[in-house]
Amino acid sequence: MGKSGGKHDLKREIWFKKVLWSYMPCNLTGLLLICGLVFIGVGGVFVGQWALRAADVDGADDWPFLLIIPTVISGWIIAERHS
Repeated sequence: MGKSGGKHDLKREIWFKKVLWSYMPCNLTGLLLICGLVFIGVGGVFVGQWALRAADVDGADDWPFLLIIPTVISGWIIAERHS
């Protein structure tokens, strides 16, 4: 049995290694995951700024940066699960 102790334990691939307080990709899949999250985060900020500017919203350049928070948290959860 693995860490969870359940009868349906899955052997997960190791995509990240824990280095000090962070996770570093040690597999091509981990690196591609990080690149994908960066692409989604940056793309979301650009599209959010464009949409808010088109709607003449005050602070259109600032609000979309809040999308970075869930992107970073998602990456951290995935890295912790696959380390």
